[in-house]
Formats: sequence, C-alpha cells, structure tokens
Amino acid sequence: MWFINSGAVKAYEEVDGSDRVIYFYTANNFFSDYYCWVTGNRSEITYQTVEPCEVIQIDYPKLEALCEKHHIFDTIGRKIAQKLFVHEVELRRLLLNCSATERYEYLESNRSEIFRYFALKDIASFMGVTDVSMSRIRAARARIRT
Repeated sequence: MWFINSGAVKAYEEVDGSDRVIYFYTANNFFSDYYCWVTGNRSEITYQTVEPCEVIQIDYPKLEALCEKHHIFDTIGRKIAQKLFVHEVELRRLLLNCSATERYEYLESNRSEIFRYFALKDIASFMGVTDVSMSRIRAARARIRT
C-alpha cells in the first residue's frame, strides 16, 4: 500500500494483449491492490507514475505490528478500507450504469484533475471507449459549451 504525497500514478492491467487503465491516483490518496493486500495473492495490476512522485510505502507486516501496538492504526486502516470500498462501488456503478458521455461528465465534475495529469488515451481506456469515441465525446461537449 502506498500514500501519494505528490505526483500522479495510473493503474492498469493487461487484457487480451493490451493495457486497460483501471484507475488514476493523485496527491493525498492511498493506492493499492487491496484484494491482494488482504489475500496475499500476487497482483496483476501495474502502477506507473506519469510525473515525478513522492510516495510513502506501507508494507503489510509493519502495519500489522503497528496495529497490534497502537490500536489507533486499526481505526485508520478501517477508515482507509471503507474509503477504498466506496470508491470501488462508485466506479463499478459508473462503468456499468452510465453511458460514455455520462462517464466523461462525471470525470469532468468529480475528477477534473485527471485531465491535467493523464493522457486522453488513458482516460479513454479507463472509460472503456476508443480514442475515436473519446474525440467525439469531447467535440460534442465543446459544442455544448459554445
């Protein structure tokens, strides 16, 4: 598990021979493959910095030792896990229930910082659309604004 003090990181998986972006992380956020963190299984997620980053790494055994010694870390860990869970549910709902245009609008409204840090092809991958579809969505949004 890591905490990103500054910078930006994308998470992606290889699917059918190509990379699929699964999330974007920016400053003041934790990031981890929480499933693997809890189960101890090997992660298939790759994390890549997209600009210089300052991160703090927290390994599982050290965190467990801290939790045993100082119970406040149990509380902090639970709150982090809750936050990760809420993000996962929101993301799942966004990707399953919303059109590509609605996903783009959500990102504009709720995660506008990703447009500063990440390539449009990565944002398109995250949204589950092609680069061409992303261009069409952006063009339609630009027409609405003018």
